[in-house]
Amino acid sequence: MDPLTLALIMGGGAAVKGIGQGIASFQQAEGMMSDFEKQQMKKLQREQEMGLLGFSPEEMADVRQAVINPVKALQTQQQDQLKATMAGLDSGAGSAFLQALAANEQAQRVQAAAEDKIQAQNLQEARREEALLMGLQNKAAAQEAAKKAAITQAITMGIGGAAETGGKAMLLQESTAPGLTESNEVIMDAETQKMLEDFYKAIGGQ
Repeated sequence: MDPLTLALIMGGGAAVKGIGQGIASFQQAEGMMSDFEKQQMKKLQREQEMGLLGFSPEEMADVRQAVINPVKALQTQQQDQLKATMAGLDSGAGSAFLQALAANEQAQRVQAAAEDKIQAQNLQEARREEALLMGLQNKAAAQEAAKKAAITQAITMGIGGAAETGGKAMLLQESTAPGLTESNEVIMDAETQKMLEDFYKAIGGQ
């Protein structure tokens, strides 16, 4: 027979109270982390393992559109201005080539600066997600520790309650010697028995 059931049988009300406090602590620990947070932690863990922290493909597309499109628009404007300027000048082919080359180099510098900005934003997002993941992992660890402590509390306080009513335990053992039978093993009321069943169900994954 498991310690909690034995404690409830032998300890009566004192054991019920002790185990009830442990169950309350376990339920409180269960509420420390929401389902959304658990799912978010798993998602970030997968992305970290795959080296994908940072912008998602959809987010990256939005960022590139926000950063690159203005750059392209500026480049188009500069090219149109250059064409208009060159059309109004009576200059040789060499001079036109140099002006076009300078415009192209400037466009490349602007493009590179835009790409650097995107990468910097992506790195910043990756660091934010790393910090978020670490916080969620710490929260999950604290929740697990609280659950284990609650289980220990339920067992120790339940057995402690049984010890306080040791006389009842002695009488119970004498009345059922040489051992408890199936019919008198569970002498708890329905509410107490359900409490115990709910607790075992809650810790089933532990």
